[in-house]
Amino acid sequence: MERNDLILNSNGLEINVEENLDPFLIKKLAIAYGTWLKNKDDRVILGRDTRPSGQYIEKLIIDGLIASGIKVFNVGICPTPVLVYAKNKLKIAGGIIIADADKPSNWNRITLLSKKLYLNKYELSEISAISNNINSNSYYPSNPNFSEMTKAIEPIPNYIHDIYNFLPFDKIKKTNNLRMIIDPGGGAAKLVAPKIVDGLGCDVLEINKDLDKNENFPRNSIFDKENLGDLILALWKGNYDVGFAFNFDASSLSIIGNDFELYSDEIGFALIIDHYLKNTNSEQEFIGHVNLSTSLRLEALAEKYSIKLHKSYQDHFMQQEREEEKDGNKVILFSCEGLYGGPIFPQFNMIKDPFFIASKLIEIMVDTKEPIATLFSNLPKYYTHHEKIDLKDKNMEKIINGVKKELIEEGEYVSQFGMSLRFGHDKDWYVLITPSDNSLHVKSEAKRNSLSRLYCETAIKLIKLVLSNL
Repeated sequence: MERNDLILNSNGLEINVEENLDPFLIKKLAIAYGTWLKNKDDRVILGRDTRPSGQYIEKLIIDGLIASGIKVFNVGICPTPVLVYAKNKLKIAGGIIIADADKPSNWNRITLLSKKLYLNKYELSEISAISNNINSNSYYPSNPNFSEMTKAIEPIPNYIHDIYNFLPFDKIKKTNNLRMIIDPGGGAAKLVAPKIVDGLGCDVLEINKDLDKNENFPRNSIFDKENLGDLILALWKGNYDVGFAFNFDASSLSIIGNDFELYSDEIGFALIIDHYLKNTNSEQEFIGHVNLSTSLRLEALAEKYSIKLHKSYQDHFMQQEREEEKDGNKVILFSCEGLYGGPIFPQFNMIKDPFFIASKLIEIMVDTKEPIATLFSNLPKYYTHHEKIDLKDKNMEKIINGVKKELIEEGEYVSQFGMSLRFGHDKDWYVLITPSDNSLHVKSEAKRNSLSRLYCETAIKLIKLVLSNL
């Protein structure tokens, strides 16, 4: 019996392969998405990461898309930023990614894309409604020739070529003496990262390339330094200059410097902005977009270089942004993925692109002849802290409203966007509270590590107080 309980959110449809891999539900999702998309475009680009379940889910989705009259451009195993880049370059409105950034290999996720990037809540509810009225067994393709409705494409060579075109390629390759380590964690980055850095003239060591004999990823999340022990040890033993670790779908990057410390790709992004503005003679006015979770480091750099900053969580900035960008003398230097996503360079890709960030960092290290840790040390100093509270079977709206009420009574100015709360003080510190999957995530950032931890822990105590009064 088919299920009629498809619930989608901006993070896609999450699947525990061992517990709730439902082929009927997946096929229905594909049919519903294809039906919804058909008025906008009859093409979808489809890709996956290296998880063993990906190929099976891919077949179900292809069947559903074809049944709804959609032509599928299949890239197979492909990093998420490469798929999005190819989607935009080919001007394909629809896209589906079968991948999960950080969870173990027995999990997977189906993420639906729109013309811009991710679907909004209204679009997701429309697709859910279509799905709930579908009996997947009654759908058959109007064109039975499946070979005409699917096309395998290979976007990686063109993608790498286009990255090189954004760099002083010949200059880098001629003077590059960098030695570096690439750790794809058995994920999709292994198809791209080693090729890029080798092509730039780096001496490259690749570790943790493949899944282990049990088809598990060889390490866990890149955001915890303890999980990158292999990379740190290899860096130390081999006296390498820098290590790049990618998460499983290659949507994020962690950097291990020559000081063996972990740096986020947001710090790398900030260095790229800083280096560019130090060395540009452009008379154009630059614009930057920040969102709820953007590092204050970017706001500090915007002030330093007189970048006009737009905040996606403040309506008056968004209206001003739409007016100012009509002026041809203004350039969007950096932006961000929606309300919570990472920073992006919209002149190259409309999603956070760790390969582009890594390539630009190589350019800067070659140009300055400075170690990466020294370069990072010259940026504005900020520290982040994260905590999570599990809230299964709790009324999230009541909790958020209660927390907001308490914060306002304590004199905080609180910005709310959807169910997320942000408060803080100018460019000194902020706390972001965000609901996700029956939990609340709390992120804080401040100029001192001790203050960042304090603000986060204080917010956690406030949330627990509200919970005790419900």
